[in-house]
Amino acid sequence: MSEKLEVMKLAKMAKFNLLNDEVKKIEDRAEFLMSDLDKLANVNTQDTEPLVYANELTNVLREDTVVKTITRVELLANAPDKTDEYFRVPKTVE
Repeated sequence: MSEKLEVMKLAKMAKFNLLNDEVKKIEDRAEFLMSDLDKLANVNTQDTEPLVYANELTNVLREDTVVKTITRVELLANAPDKTDEYFRVPKTVE
């Protein structure tokens, strides 16, 4: 591993109070992950084409078409409580 993770320094910056065994666990996990990342960095990808999409489909979005929408009057017709052009709801914040 090229760099040692400074867990205590990071914990202090994040205002975490870690026990020594917690620091050791984090260091062990970080070392394991960093060794896996080092392995990935050493994989030869010279002849590999970049993957842009995971499948052959490129535009799977529907057409953007205008459709009839409900009017404000129709919408408020079913409201249990309303005032002018708005829904009236119970107060939730003091």
